[in-house]
Amino acid sequence: MTILADIPINKKSRLRGSLHAVAIGVAVSAIVAGFTALIHHAQSLPNSVTPVIWDKESCAECKMAIGDPSFAAQLQSKDGRVLDFDDPGCLITYMIDRRPEIHAVYFHLYRENEWLDRDRTGFVSGVRSPMGFDLAATRKESPGAISWERAIEAVRERNDRRSAGDRGRIDVSTGKNSIGK
Repeated sequence: MTILADIPINKKSRLRGSLHAVAIGVAVSAIVAGFTALIHHAQSLPNSVTPVIWDKESCAECKMAIGDPSFAAQLQSKDGRVLDFDDPGCLITYMIDRRPEIHAVYFHLYRENEWLDRDRTGFVSGVRSPMGFDLAATRKESPGAISWERAIEAVRERNDRRSAGDRGRIDVSTGKNSIGK
């Protein structure tokens, strides 16, 4: 009789062990799914400007502290990097030299506390910017605003002149520097 008495106990133990293993499996699966969702969320690309910590973050191009919001710019790459710049010209130089895969580009408006994406941004010249590119972001439709394409040309011209040893400031509208070259 003792043998028959042992059989139901063993079946119950096995059943409890199986249920226990299933419960652990479900819990582990839930934890893994939670971590996967968290990692995916953390790795998703931003859909707006990420905050800049003024006077603490450095420009990705020139390494100068980003202190003046009036000239700040931000590039978000498709691989998830967020790069901040202290001058629109630094962002453009970075793009020309490194050709990152771009997710989004934003510019802080010169006279307003607002960021615009690249497609809505125009530029004005003749303002003293931190790195001497003398470009400031404005709304694309603002009177006298130059296009994104013209801003790229102006930065290329300025960088070419700097490479040749000319340290004068460039007037974006005329393409000439301040010492007449």
